[in-house]
Amino acid sequence: MLRGIIPKGADDMIRSGYGFLVFCTLVAAQTLSAQKAKGVKVPDDLAEYIQVARSLGLDNDTVRMNALKNGYKPNLVEEALKSLPTAAKNPAPDDRGVGGEYVVGEADILGVNVYKEPDASVQSVVVRADGKITLPLIKDIAVAGLTCPQVEQIVTARLKPFLNEPDVSVFVREVHSKRYFVVGALRKNGPVELKYPLRVVDAVIEAGGPTEFAKQKNMYIIRTEQGRQFRIEFNYKQLLRGEHPELNVWVRPGDYIYADQ
Repeated sequence: MLRGIIPKGADDMIRSGYGFLVFCTLVAAQTLSAQKAKGVKVPDDLAEYIQVARSLGLDNDTVRMNALKNGYKPNLVEEALKSLPTAAKNPAPDDRGVGGEYVVGEADILGVNVYKEPDASVQSVVVRADGKITLPLIKDIAVAGLTCPQVEQIVTARLKPFLNEPDVSVFVREVHSKRYFVVGALRKNGPVELKYPLRVVDAVIEAGGPTEFAKQKNMYIIRTEQGRQFRIEFNYKQLLRGEHPELNVWVRPGDYIYADQ
């Protein structure tokens, strides 16, 4: 079967042990070259996994670690990391108090500001059990299950009959509809109500901080996104010093914050 790929003049080489080793090397090189020429197809589920991980802001090293721990083959992971486009960087955090993807829920407290229209603005309004809030001029509006940008669009459209080109900003003052979980070598363990937007270093502080046995340099978040788990590692001591602020991520509902010991 190998006769078709044996280089010319290789018969004599094969007759010696050294020649056979050279021959095997040549065959392996040609096979690898053929595989590269054909290209390695990245499975759709792996491609989706990596794209979701990148959308969370994870770097390639963290994406690789997560993918390998989830059972994907190393060669496919490397091919995917090289061939898939890098996700656009998340915009700088705005003044909404939460990430743009946060979904408003019952009992959350919102602020609605209409630029240069104080009579149409409210400093704080509670999302009722029916998922609605009451605003000046437009009365009741359903907001539960929507993001802040989506609420802004609806409020803007509802205000247009009353105001010329309303400029609306919606932000979350307090979060009461969501929970996160603290696990391991932290002074307080268990579910915690996400009462207001906070970043991971603040969540650790609110849990009483790490115990004296905690590995503060190797703490992490387990986050579930689109049915898949991702691990986001952070160095708590560095975050306290203001280093690597990109790793001081917003805590999301359902996050598990771990400190091993």
